[in-house]
Amino acid sequence: ACTPPGGSINATSGHISSPNFPDNYDPSRICTWNITVPGGKIIKLTFLNFTLVAGENDDCAGAAADSARVFITNVASHGGNPNDFKICGQKLPPPVYSEGNFIQVRFESRTGLLNKGFNATFEAIDGDSLCPADMILDETSGSFSSPFNPRNYPFNQTCSWNITGKQGYRVELTIPDYNLQRCDGAACSCDYMEVQNSFSDKALPGKLCGTPRFPPVKFYSLHESLRVVFVSDDTNMDYDGFGATYKLLNYSPPICPKETIPLSGSGKISSTNYPKSNYTASRNCTWIITAPADNIVNFTFTDFVLSECSASPCSDSCSYVELYDGGSTSSPSLGRFCQGSSWNEPQLSTGNQMFVMFHPGQTVDRGFEAKYEYTRT
Repeated sequence: ACTPPGGSINATSGHISSPNFPDNYDPSRICTWNITVPGGKIIKLTFLNFTLVAGENDDCAGAAADSARVFITNVASHGGNPNDFKICGQKLPPPVYSEGNFIQVRFESRTGLLNKGFNATFEAIDGDSLCPADMILDETSGSFSSPFNPRNYPFNQTCSWNITGKQGYRVELTIPDYNLQRCDGAACSCDYMEVQNSFSDKALPGKLCGTPRFPPVKFYSLHESLRVVFVSDDTNMDYDGFGATYKLLNYSPPICPKETIPLSGSGKISSTNYPKSNYTASRNCTWIITAPADNIVNFTFTDFVLSECSASPCSDSCSYVELYDGGSTSSPSLGRFCQGSSWNEPQLSTGNQMFVMFHPGQTVDRGFEAKYEYTRT
């Protein structure tokens, strides 16, 4: 028998399954479920098991006339007729979302090969949760995606997420792949996603569109949080968008940005990977610390273990930290610190800015950590 018996279902959640599941379904059976949830909600249909006829395409393309299949009516944004959506084969489908508060699911078995069938759950959800406005994500790890991913996203959407960690933490955002519309004119002027307050492990523009050349893509927050914005224009195209995962790091990212990191107030900075592992021998890392007017910057190393260097003290082949009394490397140097230097004393700027540069040498070690604050003159 159909489970539950075919007909109308009015509930905020529940489950449906093919006849006899998890045993084989019977031949020549039709089960139809008309599912309605409260107004203002949409339906998320999640397949837990899906085993129909082996070897057939999941979208039923070229399926034999005697195949079993599932038809779903009133599907949101799947890239075709919302009332002509069908699933075959044995690949577990991604969740299906309704266009409104109603969806119809119909299972048909023919006279051919039999199998276990399917088991699925449904639940009423807030449609806005698929495309939130500045949703706060503050767990230690998690995931989010464009609306309906991996199915096609709808047009005229603006969604945003704020990923926030505790003070001293950094956010690592991973985008395994993305598939967005690419415009013929200006770069990313149609559909795009933008990762703000961050830097990347690859040379990427501020906005992402089209498809990535070298997936996956990783971003790291400059401070404790970053923001992701997704925008689709008024052109209804067949693109499935993106999925992303994030996690909070209690150590410095393994890379530093090409650009100088601006800092204000008080806080800490450290070499890459600190204190998890040795820093990486890559590009220079730079910070500019700005205090309010009529204040000076007070900078103090709290840990300092750089690689030993046999060359002349603090030469360019060594790892070192150099402090500048101003906003750039053209400002007067307050000192260059390498392994063997005296680093315990506070370093003070004469104005309200200090520029910090960490130069990793040819060999690596644990690295450094320093705190900064400002003092009124």
